[in-house]
Amino acid sequence: PYFAVDYCRRLNSGKAKYFALKDKCAAITFNCEKYAIINGLASREKGYGSIALRGILAKNYGKEFLVCCRDSVMEFYRKNGFEKLYNAGYRVKNNEYK
Repeated sequence: PYFAVDYCRRLNSGKAKYFALKDKCAAITFNCEKYAIINGLASREKGYGSIALRGILAKNYGKEFLVCCRDSVMEFYRKNGFEKLYNAGYRVKNNEYK
């Protein structure tokens, strides 16, 4: 529920954009003046991931894009013009900082 509230707030203030084709694919970005961060991309059929990516790139025309993803999908982004900047990944096992 927290994600939905935050996403709607960002969407309504112009700090988030989405692209979707019903029952095929979707992509979400969070953005600021210069950058757009691809926060999610999903497709149900082969080939629609690239369509979702092109759609969200078009909706954020003129911005620099960043994406954080698993190594298993790096090749998808490389095929679509992205280059790897660095490796990073952290997680909190026990969230004691509430």
